Amino acid sequence: MRNVLAHAGKQGRRVVAAFIATAFAQEDAETARRQWRQVADQIRPKVAKLAALMDEAETDVLAFMSFPPRGWCKSGGGFALCGGLGRCRRPRCGA
Repeated sequence: MRNVLAHAGKQGRRVVAAFIATAFAQEDAETARRQWRQVADQIRPKVAKLAALMDEAETDVLAFMSFPPRGWCKSGGGFALCGGLGRCRRPRCGA
């Protein structure tokens, strides 16, 4: 997903990042997928290549949401799994 912002251009990077972040803010996997598709459809008229990349990456990017929320951990710039131990091994996680 790092390469997504490269397709957005200098002027649109912040907007695209904010749009994509809305999918990660959803509570469950189905809502996140619906939001991801909505964002891709919104971007498609102006940046078709970016929307196609989002379509292709949807399954991989949102895969963590198929696990129970207790196993999610936000570390650095993205989500990771805590390993199902109930406690994240990364500092600053809080899970």
